[in-house]
Amino acid sequence: MTNIAAAKAAEKDHHWGEASALFLSVAHHCKDEHDYDKAAEFFMRAATAGERDERWRKLGYLWIECASALEARALGAVNDVTDPLDSSKHFFPTLDWVAWERFSHEEQLGRAYRNAGYHFEFSGSNQSAYSQFEKSGDAFAKGGCFAEASRSYFHALLSFVERHGECDLKTLNALEAVNSHLVTEDRAKYLKRLQLQYRALAGKLVGKGNYSAASRLFEREAEISRELALMDHRVGIWLGYSFWKWSARYGNSFGRWFTWAFVLFVVLFPLVFRFTDSTTWQVPLRTPRWLDYVYYSVATVTTAPDTSFVLTVVGKYISLAETLLGVLMLGSLLSLFTKRLIR
Repeated sequence: MTNIAAAKAAEKDHHWGEASALFLSVAHHCKDEHDYDKAAEFFMRAATAGERDERWRKLGYLWIECASALEARALGAVNDVTDPLDSSKHFFPTLDWVAWERFSHEEQLGRAYRNAGYHFEFSGSNQSAYSQFEKSGDAFAKGGCFAEASRSYFHALLSFVERHGECDLKTLNALEAVNSHLVTEDRAKYLKRLQLQYRALAGKLVGKGNYSAASRLFEREAEISRELALMDHRVGIWLGYSFWKWSARYGNSFGRWFTWAFVLFVVLFPLVFRFTDSTTWQVPLRTPRWLDYVYYSVATVTTAPDTSFVLTVVGKYISLAETLLGVLMLGSLLSLFTKRLIR
């Protein structure tokens, strides 16, 4: 075809607008002839040439055409693609034909939808971007390209949060599913990736004022941080995260904190003081009651004075342990209050 030769000549001479228009003409001709592989190739080349022409919305539309041709079906209605074209600085093509032909069908489909999503996102069409990123993730996941699927689902979630101010659970579950496959390949590497993804999503949710959803993601991030600390043999950090999880569910559960505080300082340590040789009662007029042991336990934690008992050597060790545990519980309580005040 004459247009193919002309398009390739314009591409070679860096006449990007002309090359993009000619490749687009050829792509539509191939699509009309039901030659979908060729149509996908020329839609890709039209979009790649158009990258240099800096028309973001139209480029997003071209990448959808490319993906549609790969799927060999008619293009459905797409929101936000008929608005006036936006221009932005953009100095590089996303890929070329040499790279494109090395990809499998699913990889081509995933990259086409993801490139569409990039361009819609940068033109402010976040809902359209989310839809294309999600389709990209589905295509990559179907082809077993889990690392690329993870990246696409992550961008889909970012676009969804930007548009709606909340996290789409369906896409989040898809992200976690593909990451579970990756973790079996290289646990440390892909746990760190998931940790960063949770952190970025949670930060974006905080920026949108959705603190409850952000807290849930921060909790998942903290659980990964705890596991990574154990894998890296950082025992101190692992113990810190473990205590935070045990005492307050990473700063998200007042109920858990109060339950453990009651068990430790109202039940456990009073029992230890009562049934060990750790204390000597100093009030001769009566025998000690349970409340006396509870009060002494709480006084030990809060460093309040109580002369009703004298500690033995064993009692001093127990008292030091309770004081240290009390300081840790206080830190956990402060994390709870801090998160509540931020909300």
